Amino acid sequence: DADYEAIYNETFDVNKYPETKALAQNGFRLETGEGMVFPIVDWAKLTGFFTSKVTPPMKNYMEQQLLEQKEAAYSDGGLIIGLDKVSERAIFWEKFNREHPYFVRSEQTLESQRWTKITIINGSDNTPAFDYETKAVNEDYKKVWADILQKYPGTDLAKDVKTISDLYAAEGWKRTKKVEDFITQYLDAMYQ
Repeated sequence: DADYEAIYNETFDVNKYPETKALAQNGFRLETGEGMVFPIVDWAKLTGFFTSKVTPPMKNYMEQQLLEQKEAAYSDGGLIIGLDKVSERAIFWEKFNREHPYFVRSEQTLESQRWTKITIINGSDNTPAFDYETKAVNEDYKKVWADILQKYPGTDLAKDVKTISDLYAAEGWKRTKKVEDFITQYLDAMYQ
């Protein structure tokens, strides 16, 4: 329990065990989630070593990964950063994927683009785009959708945001059956 808490608080001494020391020496750090401990890429270490040695797209990718690692977006199914930052990330990944369609990590970068877009359109489990009881769209989402339409015209994100915000507006800004059906189809289409 003490190790888990130290890992969660980022105060764990990786030299405590041979296994954790080996992970740290090979570019990994420990993370917690759902009561488990697991290794993830230590972007600070890898970026510090590799960015001067890689192509500009790989450098941009690594720097974005580092930024997202330093400022996690989610905790326990809820957003812990502002929707404006999620939209910035969605636009970053959309632009990156458009400019580098054959990037070696494109499967992961496309997933980052999809996940951030889904969060903007639909919210997350504990930060939904609508109130679970009243089914009314949350004001924070209305605001970020308006901001996206103004800041990022012509992007795929703006196109999808316009579609969902127009549908919600037509439905009295409520999560109706029509909206639910659209969201289900939208999500299904993203993974086909």
